[in-house]
Amino acid sequence: MSREYVSVFFKWIGGFSYFLIFPAVFQFMTSFSERIGASEVYGLNQYFSFMFRLILPIGVVFELPLIIMFSTHMELITPLKLKTSRKYAYIFLLVLAPMITPPDIVSHVLVTPPLILLYEVSIVCSNMVFVKKQSYKTINLPS
Repeated sequence: MSREYVSVFFKWIGGFSYFLIFPAVFQFMTSFSERIGASEVYGLNQYFSFMFRLILPIGVVFELPLIIMFSTHMELITPLKLKTSRKYAYIFLLVLAPMITPPDIVSHVLVTPPLILLYEVSIVCSNMVFVKKQSYKTINLPS
């Protein structure tokens, strides 16, 4: 994978977290505090602290395809293993999503489907790396 693709990937992750997840969670927290009658007092420190505690973990977790591709390249996992453990991975992702987001259902619902989609993309990427590595091994067999 070239540096340009990796750079675009990181920008997409940051953009997804900042432009979709963060405003939805912030709006939910604001409306929730209005409904219970609490007064909101945000300082610059609290705002950025909340933002970074939300965006950074989501950004790290969303690097799943790169981690899976690297693990496949190092022959730690195979696409078949990923496919057979799909149901366990989905359960793990359902548990992981609330751990990296604030404790509200909106952020959980916004983060879980992309995580599952990223797992499926990871399987496709792993398959590509696995096939390429296998073809390289067969081409370079000693005579």
